[in-house]
Amino acid sequence: MIMVEHNQTALLAHPLVTSLLQFKWAKFGRHVYYTNLAIYCLYLTFLTVYIMYTTAPYMYTNVTDTGDFCKDVKRHEINEGAPVKQPLIAFVSKYIVMVLALVNLVREVLQLRAAKWSYFSLENAMELIANLGSILLVMDFSKCQEDTGIRTSWQWQLGAVAVFLAWMNLLLFIRKFPRFGIYIVMFTDILLTFLTFLPVFFLFVVAFSLAFFMLMQNMYAFRRPEFSLLKTSVMMIGEFDFDSIFYGMGTYDPSDSEEDVHKKTLYYSAISYTVFVVFLVIMAILVTNLLVGLAVDDIKAVQEQAVLKRLAMKVKLVLDVESIIPQYFRHGCVAKSETFKPNTNPQHHDMIKDFAEESDLSSGTIANALNPQKSEMQQLQDHIERLRSETNELKSMFKAFCDRPKLDGAIDQ
Repeated sequence: MIMVEHNQTALLAHPLVTSLLQFKWAKFGRHVYYTNLAIYCLYLTFLTVYIMYTTAPYMYTNVTDTGDFCKDVKRHEINEGAPVKQPLIAFVSKYIVMVLALVNLVREVLQLRAAKWSYFSLENAMELIANLGSILLVMDFSKCQEDTGIRTSWQWQLGAVAVFLAWMNLLLFIRKFPRFGIYIVMFTDILLTFLTFLPVFFLFVVAFSLAFFMLMQNMYAFRRPEFSLLKTSVMMIGEFDFDSIFYGMGTYDPSDSEEDVHKKTLYYSAISYTVFVVFLVIMAILVTNLLVGLAVDDIKAVQEQAVLKRLAMKVKLVLDVESIIPQYFRHGCVAKSETFKPNTNPQHHDMIKDFAEESDLSSGTIANALNPQKSEMQQLQDHIERLRSETNELKSMFKAFCDRPKLDGAIDQ
């Protein structure tokens, strides 16, 4: 990790380092990583199937009702004339999700033992919440839930958070994927840049949302400050709803009640139009283009350091896998030498493997390492050294030539 921390791209890309990484990746890294990925994808698949085939609790009862949950379900059964039954696929998925989530939690405990304090990160926190949330989602807390499969309101809301974090965590899982990880790095860098800019952006949104709230709070979308804040944020992406806000105001129907007329009246049209035009210029044009420019700069910076980022992710992945493998198994994977044949034609399974893993070791990199190409500055320095050496030789020859007459005179005497 020293090379990664000090941004030593040339050392990381050296064939000796690359071959060592590939050897460790082929021996144990690949198997552990793809096994974990397969287990996680299986868990995510059955979690998704479970929520797709489980009916939301508010389809049977009012979510604000604090009464007996089972009574509401029974009332629904009487009204519909059919019992509420859990689909078989949801019943099977429930137990598979519980088992796989427990397997994921055991894996997290092993990571905690190996990494200790460095384990605590946003990625691991998301994974823990997703696994615990999915277990609580599928767990039955009453005989009624066991028979019908209906979740309580708090379970369903927790499940929404769990499934969101589970899918987002898959992105962070793929970030370690040798070929596709660089795109996830681009996304995370852009997200961090946006979070840095967020305080300034939020001030603009608050300013316009309060202005719209004061001018148009008789409209449903701006009737409360928090609703106005949300509506203003949505208007940033082009959802202006201009016709209903401005052209819809003042169009009355004879059957409209006094309250309907009140909702359709634009009381301060001049200042409202002015604020809206200023909003278009600042938020929809200037701030949006600023965000696009920041994103482009981040993508360009990541692309310029793509080699370092990719190698750094590969090193971290191999070292993380190596840290959780037992010591005796690691000793069994030590080799004194490794043979590499860059000119052999790849087989079908090798082509699939290369597509997924993107090897950095080739005949060209080996040739460049054995005969490194010098930069323009290095070539200039070598030329200066040669000139200095030749100058010293000329000095020695000239000194010897000047001393020769003195030597001849001494011999004659």
